Amino acid sequence: MEKIKKKFLQKDDTDPLHIGNLVHWEIKQQNLKKKDVADELGIIPTTLNQYFKQSSLQTKILWRLSRAINFNFLMYLGQKLDVGFETEKGKHCKNN
Repeated sequence: MEKIKKKFLQKDDTDPLHIGNLVHWEIKQQNLKKKDVADELGIIPTTLNQYFKQSSLQTKILWRLSRAINFNFLMYLGQKLDVGFETEKGKHCKNN
């Protein structure tokens, strides 16, 4: 009997980069201590290390990480997405 793969687990060429690697890389770029980041998030450092291993993270976790290290992961990923986007502020400026 053939095992059926779950659609969300199947890889696609248009998938975003490995989010855990991105988070780990940005923490290193900013020369932050993992313990300090974990403390800011209210988690233990081993949980943060588990995030680094995950190819995707929940939006709430990315949101909190963004605030904790002052890097907007959501915007970074949005810029990588090949879909046009205009902010509400940009729309307002265009209409005035």
